[in-house]
Amino acid sequence: MEKADVGQLMAMRESVYRLLSSLYFKELTLDQIKFLRETDLSDLDELDPLLAEGAKNMRHGLHRVNEGTREDLAVDYAHTFLAAGTTKSENRACPYESVFTSRDGLIMQEARDNVYRIMLAEHLEPNQNLRIPEDHIAFIFEFVANLCARYNEAVEAGDEAEAMRLFAVQRDFFNDHIASWIDQLCDAIEGCCRTDFYRGVSQMTRGFVRADGEMLKEMEDALA
Repeated sequence: MEKADVGQLMAMRESVYRLLSSLYFKELTLDQIKFLRETDLSDLDELDPLLAEGAKNMRHGLHRVNEGTREDLAVDYAHTFLAAGTTKSENRACPYESVFTSRDGLIMQEARDNVYRIMLAEHLEPNQNLRIPEDHIAFIFEFVANLCARYNEAVEAGDEAEAMRLFAVQRDFFNDHIASWIDQLCDAIEGCCRTDFYRGVSQMTRGFVRADGEMLKEMEDALA
């Protein structure tokens, strides 16, 4: 990889992280379902085999586009991520880093504090009116997407020092707050989701994060 290729890769990463963020943030709308149905994700297949498998399952889960599809996915989202309709013995994929990295498996633990501190330093903290802890996976992915966009903005402005700083922030954030727990989250999703769609979302997430770890290493070498 050449240094000139990094900007293009950053733009691709921004798009994928924004897409994944939107899938985890809340139940899909009918417009989102229609958009996903028409979106070609085949360009990502070469990054990791799980991306191709995940895209296939997502497409299969969207074979119908109607209100019934939306309701089925909304029910599965609530069941998988919000623990709606569960019993005491059932595990769910609570989408917060703290749940997977704290000793007692609770929200609002050290991971949340660390994530919030980093977001605050970059002036990219989520809307506080949402009253959702900052270590929600949707916010974490959106934060990385914004860092990718800001990297390219810094390059276009000729501010190489700022671009390198932003690269270092996202590299360290990826290692500390994505790669460290994403497999556990995906295991939980695949262990309790009921639709092919959310199984595919999990596979795409796992595959892309795995591929992104390698991309970050390649970019770092190119920028050295």
